[in-house]
Amino acid sequence: PIAFTLGLMATPVRDFPQNDPFAHPSYSGNGNITFSEWCSYPLGSQPLPEEGTLEFWLKRSEARATSNVEIFHILRGKTKLDCYLMTPDLPDTIAWYVGGEKVLDGKTILNTNGFTHLALVWNKDQLAFYSNGKLTGKISAAPALAKFKEIIRGEGGELRFGCGNDYGGYTGLVLDEVRVSKGVRYTGEVCAVPPQAFVKDNDTILLDHLDETFKPDGQDAETAGGGVPTIGCSFAP
Repeated sequence: PIAFTLGLMATPVRDFPQNDPFAHPSYSGNGNITFSEWCSYPLGSQPLPEEGTLEFWLKRSEARATSNVEIFHILRGKTKLDCYLMTPDLPDTIAWYVGGEKVLDGKTILNTNGFTHLALVWNKDQLAFYSNGKLTGKISAAPALAKFKEIIRGEGGELRFGCGNDYGGYTGLVLDEVRVSKGVRYTGEVCAVPPQAFVKDNDTILLDHLDETFKPDGQDAETAGGGVPTIGCSFAP
């Protein structure tokens, strides 16, 4: 299928202004026009499970960062969960925020050399983070868990990797093998990381291998797993 869009523009047509928020310049504030980068998965009408796992493989696409690297967001109306790699000040730390307030952080090694397996797991008692199978952060405090559960119990919205804002943000990532599951797949201090591509089972809610090779157009080019990448994204071997 091909989608056509007809638009009307008043003349004279001018160049993109430097600070146009809908076609903003590169993240350094100068250079060619670039577009926000994200891949979005609709969450539908059902809330996320009370016990679940979000996991994926990740590496950085460039070593330099001008601000915190946006990893993923769960957007539900006016409430959202934000996950950042805290570059350039704390490049070995990932932190999660709900409504701008930090609820969890953990250590990781995330660079350009190879992929790192990251997993966020939750149940009624705690929220935990694993990096390459090692537990590096967890919380069990009731206030923080309550904020997180506001997100998973909400309806609709989306899981978005990359920029959480439609017209701005910074993300320099290569993403692979996204899986959302019901139930806690990782427990203890250290656990085994899947050595191969994820396989769908009865607990799998969302699975995307991201094996596509097309150029994203940001509108009707879905991945096999149901993700919609924006035109700022690209598929890489």
